[in-house]
Amino acid sequence: MALVTLLAGSGIGVASGQAMQPYQEYDKRLRTAEQVGALTSDLFGDAVNMFDQSVAFEQTDIDIPGTNALPVKLTRKLVVRPVPFAGMAPQIFGGAGDWNIDVPYISGVFDGAYGWNVGSAGLRTARCSDIFYPHTLPPHRVDDIWSGYSVNLPGQGARSLIALPPAQFKPDNRQASKWTTSALDAITCTPMVAGYEGEGFVLQTTDGITYTFNIGTTRTAGTMGQDSASGRSRPRVEVFLLASRIEDRFGNAVSISYNGKGHPTAITGSDGRNISLQYANDRLVSASAHGRSWAYAYTGSTLQRVTQPDQAAWEINHLADTRVSYMIWNEDPGKGCGNVAPISPKTYSLQMKHPSGAVGTFRFDHQRHYRVGVPSVLCQGEAVSGSAENESSIVHHLAVPIHFDVLGLTRKTIEGPGLPNALVWTYEGVNGQSSLWSGNVPPCVACNGTKVVTVVQPDGSTLHESYGTVYSRDEGKLLGRNVVAADGTVLEDEDLFYVTTAQAASMPFPDRYGSRWGGNDESSVLVRPLARKVITRDGTTMTWNVAAFDAKGRPLRIERSSSLGDSRTDATVYFDDTTRWLLGQTASTTNADTGLVESQTTFNALAMPLQQRQFGKLVQTLSYHPDGSVASFADGRGNTTTLNNWKRGTPQSIGYPDGNAISATVDDNGWITAVTNEIGYTTSHGYDAMGRMSSTTYASGDAVGWNATTQKFERVNAVEHGIAAGHWRLTTSSGNRRKYVYFDAMWRPVITREHDTANATGTDRYQRFSYDHAGRTTFQSHPGSSATLTTGQWSEYDALGRLTSTSGDSELGLLTTVTEYLPGMDVRVTSPRGDRSITHHQVFDTPSYQSPVSIEQPATGEPGIRTRVVRDVLGKPTRIVRESF
Repeated sequence: MALVTLLAGSGIGVASGQAMQPYQEYDKRLRTAEQVGALTSDLFGDAVNMFDQSVAFEQTDIDIPGTNALPVKLTRKLVVRPVPFAGMAPQIFGGAGDWNIDVPYISGVFDGAYGWNVGSAGLRTARCSDIFYPHTLPPHRVDDIWSGYSVNLPGQGARSLIALPPAQFKPDNRQASKWTTSALDAITCTPMVAGYEGEGFVLQTTDGITYTFNIGTTRTAGTMGQDSASGRSRPRVEVFLLASRIEDRFGNAVSISYNGKGHPTAITGSDGRNISLQYANDRLVSASAHGRSWAYAYTGSTLQRVTQPDQAAWEINHLADTRVSYMIWNEDPGKGCGNVAPISPKTYSLQMKHPSGAVGTFRFDHQRHYRVGVPSVLCQGEAVSGSAENESSIVHHLAVPIHFDVLGLTRKTIEGPGLPNALVWTYEGVNGQSSLWSGNVPPCVACNGTKVVTVVQPDGSTLHESYGTVYSRDEGKLLGRNVVAADGTVLEDEDLFYVTTAQAASMPFPDRYGSRWGGNDESSVLVRPLARKVITRDGTTMTWNVAAFDAKGRPLRIERSSSLGDSRTDATVYFDDTTRWLLGQTASTTNADTGLVESQTTFNALAMPLQQRQFGKLVQTLSYHPDGSVASFADGRGNTTTLNNWKRGTPQSIGYPDGNAISATVDDNGWITAVTNEIGYTTSHGYDAMGRMSSTTYASGDAVGWNATTQKFERVNAVEHGIAAGHWRLTTSSGNRRKYVYFDAMWRPVITREHDTANATGTDRYQRFSYDHAGRTTFQSHPGSSATLTTGQWSEYDALGRLTSTSGDSELGLLTTVTEYLPGMDVRVTSPRGDRSITHHQVFDTPSYQSPVSIEQPATGEPGIRTRVVRDVLGKPTRIVRESF
């Protein structure tokens, strides 16, 4: 068992695996700070909702590590959405101009005259201990203004409040609660303390994190358009109930302070972590944390630049705005509600420059997405007040919309220094117009409501994802995906099947999480977990199937199999504390084919792992400090390592079973500034403003006087070795040794240079590297005396990321090894000499080449050699046979 968060994380998580020694983790933390990590294609923080191609950008400026799992971080979020060209545009939560400062909140949009206070029975500020529909004035309908309550927990996305959950979805001691979410959050009530009257909410997640929402603020949300008969419109307001405190089950806490506008001014951890935020004209202008500062600059109300402590910056340029010229639509939808307002054309483009020098350009088009299976009975005719009831006086209204419009991403481009070509992704996924379903009670079982979203990758390969669009059945659910190579070959298919409405009736879990309270997506409250997954690759079908669920909709028994004949069945027992509401940890896993208990964990009163066993053997025993950090862990023989004086996720004192100890000094930023080994020698480390290691000074007193090492990572505004200006360079110095690493815009090393300063010309050694769009190395040159290197090792990959060939330049020319993926999950490797080997594999529910069962090496003119590996159902080798054939 490995203490996976021993030195680098929250200090409360444990997982299985090979035990890691503490000194290795010190080294790991230091090496992480020493090395520059490559960026990936989502370096701009773009999170694409593939269902409708909508995008939210999330960029974290400050993130201070802690010993507990509670975040002390500053994250900005830009949600791309259309706003009306005319009239008052809806206000966002904001804080950083057109970006939201991402804090936990619960929000809803209401009639501006009544807010979140007035329901159908009058003044009702008991919004948590009671449930009510918000109020508006006729002829407007509340569903035209209000769409329920959204919960935003940073890092977890949004979910909605669901009313009246069944008993098994609430803690034993909180059965009176009126609310939950689809994540089974436990919700109770608390008085508001500022900004808004009445009740707030206390939300506890199933991993024991509690959010107290008791600070209120409001934003104007625009007006709901004129009613076709009355010509009147209603002002709207969005109410935010902000979290002032986040607390775990050990008493660790993070407090968030707000100004009068509801923007955070301080994020403070009980462990001493702190972020301070300063504003001018309701916009964030600076943020500071433990001696470092970030600056924010604007053009009008638009965030344009974020300058980091190292003076590198984010730059943001809106090439067009998101305002849409909506037409005033007063026409009657008609008896079948098939007459809908035409979509207004709009294209929006956004360009961002990363501190690395990479430039991302994002194009969005105004798109319409249709849903299927909306019952025709929801097209309702209403008599216009004061008119006789004849055909001309009837106005039709569709109670559940049949479409929605978004600004959807259609193209993404990444360019920058050191990138030989622009990386381009294109997106397409608009479905055609649909009509109402003739049935009465959803869902429509027979409706064929699927849309396909297509992403063309920079290498020409294509990803297709299929989504459900049937109202109250599978709307928004991923139903399948496939990967197609640039030549049109389908490399992999995946199909997903969920519990159906018919099947749900016989399941042990409730049909619903509760009652939908606002909005029009009925499927959002249905408990419909994934039941089956089928993957087809290279002619082999692999199946993951849930044979039994528990009362909370989680898999209890899973069958894994493939068309190759491999199969196994595994059973899971969960540890649930239904009073403290700590759910979902694994208590044991058992292989049903053999009856063997593969893993078993016991827990303490706070649901922390105490002892862990594998196949009945004790492998680890843990103890904890009162704050939840690990105090000690012992192996199966009782050898105990102690961990004390935790700071920022790192124990500063570690005692070993043999009586020796090592220690570290950690500063307020979480950086390890010194490590003292078992015999008392101390190595010290310095850092630059972004936490990258800048110096290492070794202990004195050794027989060898070790040179100190310095590192400088800097942006270069000049062309070097053919790399355009604006690239970054890392210079490492140790005595006479110099090493220069030149990076591209994705912070991948493209050229390295090393020499001895005493004879730079005679000792210069270069190496060059190239990469594909996914960051895989496609060329690694042989070392040479100049940067213009063209010989070396070449690699090619398919659209699944599998290696297909490796080539090496030699005195005999280019020598190529080809790897082919054959039907049956077989792999054929052909060497440069033409020798071949074919490997067969054991495969269950997922594609894997990790468990060979046969390796055949045919020979010309003589018997071949076969190595057979006999494996049990757990994948472990039981016999190895080498034979001729």
